[in-house]
Amino acid sequence: MRNNPGFTLIETLITTLVLVSGLVAIAAIFSYSASTSLNNQLRTAATALLYEKMEQFKSAPISDSVWVPGGSLNLAFPAGGYFDYVKLDDAGVLNSTTTDTSAPFIRVWQVSATVPRSVTIAVYALKAGMTRRGFELIRATTVVESTF
Repeated sequence: MRNNPGFTLIETLITTLVLVSGLVAIAAIFSYSASTSLNNQLRTAATALLYEKMEQFKSAPISDSVWVPGGSLNLAFPAGGYFDYVKLDDAGVLNSTTTDTSAPFIRVWQVSATVPRSVTIAVYALKAGMTRRGFELIRATTVVESTF
């Protein structure tokens, strides 16, 4: 046996394995953190959009046309007059339209014909791509009488 103060090949391989395992774990944590941050941003924006729509209903009298029963929460076939595509422009102004399908969000709502009336609003994020599939971020239902 030689009295050599150097490292053996096995020691080097084990050290490399430990370092690579640590780096992979750090990369996975970074990826998860970035994904969670984006998801939280989407949910925060969706919550603001939901509250904005609720305020529209709250400010309208029950006899207003906004309270006409109808609508659908089916994202594939939203009912005309009961949905809008929503995006924020560069100045932070909310733009809602029924024609701009490139918007990152769609709000759909349904007004019941029962007494007392109820309205359910759902906000979906639309994923980019050919299918523009959406996933629900938030949904809320409220019941109203003659006043909110």
